[in-house]
Amino acid sequence: MAADGSGQRVLTQTGVTGHFLRWTPDGSSILYRSASGTPLPILRVPWQGGEPVPLSRVAGGGHLSLSPGGSHVLDVTGHKTLWVSPLDGGEPYPVFEFDDPAVRIDYPVWSPDGTQVLFDRFRPEGGDIWILSEFE
Repeated sequence: MAADGSGQRVLTQTGVTGHFLRWTPDGSSILYRSASGTPLPILRVPWQGGEPVPLSRVAGGGHLSLSPGGSHVLDVTGHKTLWVSPLDGGEPYPVFEFDDPAVRIDYPVWSPDGTQVLFDRFRPEGGDIWILSEFE
């Protein structure tokens, strides 16, 4: 829609669950987790609208962060384990985990050059910001 609210249109009617929608790096599409299916699929839809396309298996799906080249998704499962999921059909793999049941990982995001990951480590007594370096 336009900034004044005119020209509204629906991008997709499949329904969304999770916290984040993400633009692909080239700006051509949007990724999101669908509210239908088991497990809940990650879908890609052109920004102009159209039929959503399911992506290969993605671990998580609620805190999506795309790699700078758009070939991988970073996400967290159970608020404990960071996962990387290749979008070319490869298997997702874990990259970092907290064993402490009182700690959770939120909002992971790749750095613009893809070598670091930033995330919020939340604990009952307060949160802090962590960076995983040399991450590729």
